[in-house]
Amino acid sequence: MLKKAFLTNSSGILCSRVFGFLRDLSMANILGAGVYSDIFFVAFKFPNLFRRIFGEGAFTQSFLPSFIASSKKGAFSVLVLGIFSLILIAFSLLVVAFSGAFTRVLALGFSEDLIELAKPIVAIHFWYLLLVFWVTFFSTLLQYKQSFWVSAYNTALLNIAMICALLLARDSDGLMIVYMVSYGVLVGGVAQVCLHIYPLYKLGFLRLFICGVGELRLARQGGLFKGGLFARLLKRPKPESSKAGDTNCALESAPESTMDCALDSKSARLAQKIRAELRAFFRQFLPAMLGSSTAQLASFIDTILASFLATGSISYLYYANRIFQLPLAIFAIAISTALFPMVAKAIKAGEQEKALSAMKRAFWFLLFMLMACSVGGIVLSDQIIWLLYEHGKFSRADTMECALVFAGYMLGLVPFGCARIFSLYLYSHNRQAQAAKISAISLLLGVVFSLIFMQFWGAFGLALAGSLSGVVLFVLSVRAFGVGQFWAIMQAKKQALLLALLLLLEVALLLLWRTLVQTPGI
Repeated sequence: MLKKAFLTNSSGILCSRVFGFLRDLSMANILGAGVYSDIFFVAFKFPNLFRRIFGEGAFTQSFLPSFIASSKKGAFSVLVLGIFSLILIAFSLLVVAFSGAFTRVLALGFSEDLIELAKPIVAIHFWYLLLVFWVTFFSTLLQYKQSFWVSAYNTALLNIAMICALLLARDSDGLMIVYMVSYGVLVGGVAQVCLHIYPLYKLGFLRLFICGVGELRLARQGGLFKGGLFARLLKRPKPESSKAGDTNCALESAPESTMDCALDSKSARLAQKIRAELRAFFRQFLPAMLGSSTAQLASFIDTILASFLATGSISYLYYANRIFQLPLAIFAIAISTALFPMVAKAIKAGEQEKALSAMKRAFWFLLFMLMACSVGGIVLSDQIIWLLYEHGKFSRADTMECALVFAGYMLGLVPFGCARIFSLYLYSHNRQAQAAKISAISLLLGVVFSLIFMQFWGAFGLALAGSLSGVVLFVLSVRAFGVGQFWAIMQAKKQALLLALLLLLEVALLLLWRTLVQTPGI
């Protein structure tokens, strides 16, 4: 099952990333690396960050265990969908009303003229947040039924929509191209949501939603929404020495009143149960979101800091990070997405050895793949950037800068990817708060490193600082997982020897290839 789920996830992610690279190639060719590309990437950064955080584990790692444990899955899922949707709609309206202020936060180094150009673009992109949440929510429900293909392939629709927008606008001026691609983002988001409808219907989730609405109607009679749902969620549950419904029943003598009291008692118990499940979910959600998003938050902060550097720095970071995310997604995210439901269910069933065995297989596979990608990416950084981006308005000087940034990112590929395996163990034990603390420490140190390194090495310094924060994340995650258990996973002499031999062979072949094959322009 793990192998099948991994292959489904990795093939879907690969398909999506291929279209993503085609999108980036079109972007580099049509917009290049300049003012207009910086405006677009700043506007797209937060929605893209939100998509990666939600879509690559944060929401799933808190919602799925709560959904599995829920006794009223219909009401629980409908309430979570409604609460998040209302929050995101309100947030998007707030961004539209104060787009200038939000743009200043996203690009602190932009001049007033650039902020005026960028703020309507930022407002358009924020509506994608709602679509991203719907996509992630529906994908998580499908993963509960071991259906991974929709969540794996749906991102390709976003990239296809953006490519079409770029091709339609290629003869327009730079600002019009940015507007067209921004609206293409929204069209792609709608297409992603629509892709989920039939699988949800086929697996019975539409019936679940209908039942959930009925449960909420009953729970409403029990005071679920009385006094404000959020206020009730923040309160600690009181001990149940007696129930109001039972007291009322004792005071009633008519038979028809007895039926009403039984209904009131049932609805009150239902309301209390739903509130308890929601309270448990929200206690886990924010720590899970922070704990699984270190790489994405580090990249987001890099974009803000890069706005103080030379023009094009934001674009170099974006283009390089896009390639860095490819092996991270195909291997680390794909294997962790497939692994998490299995580990969570095994731990809940008390099958600790089964969970650790699955983690060991996943770790060694991930270590092999990521080490090979990291070494290859660093050795061939110039050739990779030249091949993918040096076309149209993307110059040779841009290639040299971007390749250096890419090499800096690739240094952190192994620690960022392998840390996900050990973070899953914490989430499965409902230790989201500890995972969040680890992530916060690594992120804080990464910001400190960035502020120092950017003074000397510019955009490369930001990428290098992000990789160092990944090392901190990995070390702290292993420590929380347990050094003894980690050492037991590492005690695999055959795998270690094979890994060392393969890496030596890879380095020798790559250096030989660089010596014998002369790449044009390099």
